[in-house]
Amino acid sequence: MPFISQLKARFCRYHLANIAPMSSVYAVRLYELLIQWRDAGTRRVELDWLRERFLLGQKYASIRDFKRYVLQIAVDQINTHSDLWVKWEQHKRGRVVHALTFTFGPKAEKKPENQSASPAKPKPAKPKLTRAYIEQHAYPGESWEEATERLRGKLEQEWRASIAS
Repeated sequence: MPFISQLKARFCRYHLANIAPMSSVYAVRLYELLIQWRDAGTRRVELDWLRERFLLGQKYASIRDFKRYVLQIAVDQINTHSDLWVKWEQHKRGRVVHALTFTFGPKAEKKPENQSASPAKPKPAKPKLTRAYIEQHAYPGESWEEATERLRGKLEQEWRASIAS
C-alpha cells in the first residue's frame, strides 16, 4: 500500500509519440532517464551505472563498441524523433572512460502543420498602373484622367477577383 500511494509522484511521464519511431531499446531507455532529469538540463552518470540501466551485462565491454552500437545510436534517435535534444561528453581517469555527462533540453516547438489543407498559394501582387499600360488600353478620344480612373478600377477589380479565387 505505501508504494501505491507514491505512484503519482514517483514516475516519469512522456508522450508515446516521442518514442514510437525509435528502433533502439537503448534510445528509449536513455530518453526515459533524461525525462526523469528534465528540470536539471544536465546529468553526469558513471558508465557502470548506465550499463546497468541498459541491462548490458558483458555486451559491448569495449568503450568503443559501447559508444558505436549503443550510445551514439540512442542519442541520434532521440535527437531525430523526440521532443528533446541531447549532447554527451565522456570523462576519463587516465586512459579509461569512467563517466558521461549528458546535456539536454526541449527542442524549439514546431508550428502545427495543417495536413489536410493544400499549400497556400501566394497572393498575387497588386498590379501597378503604368504610363505604358494606360497608353495601350485607353479608348480613342478618352482624356488621360478618364482613362487612368477607368483602368485603375478595372485593375483593382481583377486583382480582388484573383484573390477571392
